[in-house]
Amino acid sequence: MLSTLYLLVAAMAFMPLLIQAPEPNHRQYFANVPKTVNKTTFPMDLKVNRTSDMVFVKCPGRKYHHRIESDDFTVHDTISDAKFKIIGEKNITIWVPLMKTSSRPERTNCGRLGVNSGGDSYIKYDWIYNVNFKGTLNAKDITVKEKIVNTVEVDHEKCIANGGNTLIFTKKKEGGIMSVKPYPTELESPYVYQMFYYFKIPSENNNYIIEEPCGIYKAYSDSPQIIIPSHETFSNTEESGKIITISIEGAQGAEKNFTVQLQLKDNPNFYRGEKISLTKMRYLEGGPNLINNSKSIITSKFNIKGFELIQMQYVHEGKTNKETITKKYFFGPSSIEMKLDNVTVPYVKGDKYGQPNCSNYFMTIGYLEEIVYNREKYVKGASSTNEKFKKSEDFYFLKENSERKIFLECIYRTPGGKITTRTNFVVKESEKKIETSSNLNINIYNAYNLLLVSSLFIMILRYF
Repeated sequence: MLSTLYLLVAAMAFMPLLIQAPEPNHRQYFANVPKTVNKTTFPMDLKVNRTSDMVFVKCPGRKYHHRIESDDFTVHDTISDAKFKIIGEKNITIWVPLMKTSSRPERTNCGRLGVNSGGDSYIKYDWIYNVNFKGTLNAKDITVKEKIVNTVEVDHEKCIANGGNTLIFTKKKEGGIMSVKPYPTELESPYVYQMFYYFKIPSENNNYIIEEPCGIYKAYSDSPQIIIPSHETFSNTEESGKIITISIEGAQGAEKNFTVQLQLKDNPNFYRGEKISLTKMRYLEGGPNLINNSKSIITSKFNIKGFELIQMQYVHEGKTNKETITKKYFFGPSSIEMKLDNVTVPYVKGDKYGQPNCSNYFMTIGYLEEIVYNREKYVKGASSTNEKFKKSEDFYFLKENSERKIFLECIYRTPGGKITTRTNFVVKESEKKIETSSNLNINIYNAYNLLLVSSLFIMILRYF
């Protein structure tokens, strides 16, 4: 009887221990965070395993208690005010998407952890992650190119095992993270190479801090057309290799600005901001040739100074292959047969390089086709032309003649028609007059020296 009473008393003594609720211990949800936190715990370095540019990061929620119930946590405003977040059912954890924006680690401030050090005393720690996106596993094995029109699929082929229980996020072209609703909801301003990240909805009960995407779709579409909207529209029957002529009004040296687009028929803005190469060209008898070291990269705006011939190119990536899209533009006169005003040029007979001539090229946009002299046309390369003119380097010089005034018309073929220059070559004054002028300069020089010597002589006399 006595032993039974003893056991009963002993059992009653242990009852408070048995019915006492265990202290909450939420650090189990954060495997990388130690039980004892100190000033060296944060910021904590985290690494993304794959080369993905977007992940989910887990932060403590407002009901998080690290070791004991009296520990607390204050969520940072950037987390509590985040447009996209997943708050756990018990408000112990919060998941937020994080996008890579530079080559440096991305810094995430979850908030402030309060560790109770006794009574009402707390030691505060800023719960900060430095997330390194330099993963060693390539994300290509979960990335699939998908032809995008205006919607995305509900599921990703790499996430099928998740039964459609996924979240889809993407990055806006102009910057910032955006949540995506799948088909049939239309996408907001889709663009080429846009990445759609599919995530399994993370559980509150797991202990890892980073959730990587289970699948990625990379957007592509049909090949675009290069279009200058102010002068042309999208065409279903665009002629390959054709040089498009755009009239330039006003002076030849005037600078004009233009806008270029890569257009799809049903989505003119899909390729916005893509890089287009622009190379200047020279128009020759055999066709246009690229000018070395004249290539530049543009996205939407470019300028033309005077008359120019250019080539634009864009490299389009399809599902498996690449295709170079090329288009040539000639910015020239509004008239297909432009005639420039007469110009008078003096020359000295016998001067090897000063004789009446026609250049073989007009700027970079035309090559010499004919010469008109004394109302007779001389076709370049014809025997009659070779009898009358001598070719030297890039010029056709008129051979010996006795005329004091010579009128030449040089006719150039351009991509858009013809340009004719008209020049009056006039013989300079006689060699005798030129020599007299030279002697006059010598006399003036000698007179100046004589005056200088006289002045010095007078100064010497005054000194003595």
